Amino acid sequence: MKIGEIIKHRRKELGMSVDELAAKLGKNRATVYRYENGDIESLPLTVLEPLAKALHTSPGELIQESNSEYYTSPQVNFRAEYARVNEGILLDASKDLTDEELESVINIVNQLRNKGR
Repeated sequence: MKIGEIIKHRRKELGMSVDELAAKLGKNRATVYRYENGDIESLPLTVLEPLAKALHTSPGELIQESNSEYYTSPQVNFRAEYARVNEGILLDASKDLTDEELESVINIVNQLRNKGR
């Protein structure tokens, strides 16, 4: 299931209207529809976290954590899954990294990607 489908499913599961969710997020209903229709697939953390809170879930649930028992820290798990889903970075080797170390790895990979452009 894609993130938009998850958002819509969770909203309906809670019996929440699009207008209610939009009000909780401080967005208009068109933006919420864009999230649900998948028009905006890559949501930044500044949107993902309030959205998860409004839907009474975690950001990881919205981006479908697939390796929740693989990582040693829930915070690292979320960041790695977010990077995998939204930034396209494979971080399988990050299992035992701290959150700060993981952030450094993501920054390095992004810098390397930008060098080749």
